[in-house]
Amino acid sequence: MEKTLKEEKPLVISYLRWSSGTQRLGDSERRQMKLASKWLEKNGYEINEDYVLRDDGKSAFYSENFSENGALGKFCNEVKSGKIPRGTILVVEDFSRFSRAKVRHAQQRFLELINNGIRVYIAKDDTEYNEDNYDMVNMFVSLSKMTAAREESERKSHHLKEFWSGAREKAAHNARSGEFPVILPSNSPYWLRKVKKQDGVKYFEPIPERVEIVKRIFDLADTGGDDGLGLGSTIIVRILESEGVKPFKGEKRNTARSFNDSYVLRLLKDQRLLGFLQPFINPVDETTGKRVRTPLGDPIPNYFPQIISQEQFDRVALKIEQRKLYQSPLCQDSCRLSFLTSGT
Repeated sequence: MEKTLKEEKPLVISYLRWSSGTQRLGDSERRQMKLASKWLEKNGYEINEDYVLRDDGKSAFYSENFSENGALGKFCNEVKSGKIPRGTILVVEDFSRFSRAKVRHAQQRFLELINNGIRVYIAKDDTEYNEDNYDMVNMFVSLSKMTAAREESERKSHHLKEFWSGAREKAAHNARSGEFPVILPSNSPYWLRKVKKQDGVKYFEPIPERVEIVKRIFDLADTGGDDGLGLGSTIIVRILESEGVKPFKGEKRNTARSFNDSYVLRLLKDQRLLGFLQPFINPVDETTGKRVRTPLGDPIPNYFPQIISQEQFDRVALKIEQRKLYQSPLCQDSCRLSFLTSGT
């Protein structure tokens, strides 16, 4: 009896990537999976979660998805070690999902897969790249796609910088106008709220009862106690608890039942009380492969309504440092006496 040999299907792995949590909650994952599903169904496959790689919140611009913590990076290492069989098909929505790195780095990663027998299918172009068809034409096509992905990210980065620059210019008018429109999408500090006015624009507005609590905390840190150094965060927390003051509940859920030392200390150092907003970026450290929260330029003044005077803010900051030294075992009686008699 003649046996019909059935050709064994290759292993198929779908790759999904998005740079931020908001993209995942939005349309990015669904869109990428839909394109991958079309290819799978067309070729007689079903979606198998065991063969879906996800890089959630990984930047392709900084090759974060190729790091040791990236799903694609782990996959590439398994390919090079021979754990992934030759002929495996990697389904990717677009070159921009694969990489947005400098073209020479993106192509190097791409060729690592091709040269190790991986068939890369780009769903958006309905094109497969493999070691048998990666000729001069396909090489130029892939390079042009990688270049476009990189340029798109650089363009977005430029627009972001322009956006922050525009925000600085707009915030400069706030102090003169006495109004503080919400220029950037962000949560309010807990002592402010967003109020939509007749012009349809949202503005930051102080919450009077919370502002009073903030001022009370600063007064305790500034002039509380008998030694001229104000009160520390631990004693301030006890006073607030004895007065029945509850912690703020802002736009982010806050389940704490009382103020604590770390919160009071953060509040006493929070420059938003002076009206400043400090923009941050999260670039990837090329040495460690980890994101580093980094200030983007100088703080933007007059972005929020100012609650605490600069003079009192600076005095409290100085007294926090003085209390550290005053309480230090290295500070002898003469050191403490100098603080008490200096009136600072």
